[in-house]
Amino acid sequence: MSTVAYQSAWMDDELRIFRKTVRQFIQEQFVPQQARWREQHGPGDEAWTAIGKAGILLPDFPQEYGGGGGTFAHETVVNEELATAGVHFGSSIQSIVGHYILSYGTEEYVKRHSWDQKKKEYLDLIDSLSTECFDDVQLAPDPASAVQR
Repeated sequence: MSTVAYQSAWMDDELRIFRKTVRQFIQEQFVPQQARWREQHGPGDEAWTAIGKAGILLPDFPQEYGGGGGTFAHETVVNEELATAGVHFGSSIQSIVGHYILSYGTEEYVKRHSWDQKKKEYLDLIDSLSTECFDDVQLAPDPASAVQR
């Protein structure tokens, strides 16, 4: 009995090539770092820079803002490959934050926080998010008005 691996209907040749690139990067750059990352409770700055230089971070983000210019399928490929390799990296939060800023930020704000594909200084973005985003959008509820359970 032969087993055939499931392949999503949206998978095409371009995504297969992208998957191969992502898989190789993860195996060479991230898998060997897992023990150290667990010890230090997360990847270091060099990991974020490396994945940015490889063009794998925010692959579905518009190119004019430093992303890969792909689709959600590209983002899915990255997440699948990280999961398959058992790598705990946290790039999904980058996608959530990036899309939040793209969707709700002003053009000036998005440009100010655009991502240089060569550097990918996302840690600065996360730092600024905690101080600017909720102040700008006022999404955080007033703790005094929270319902006590």
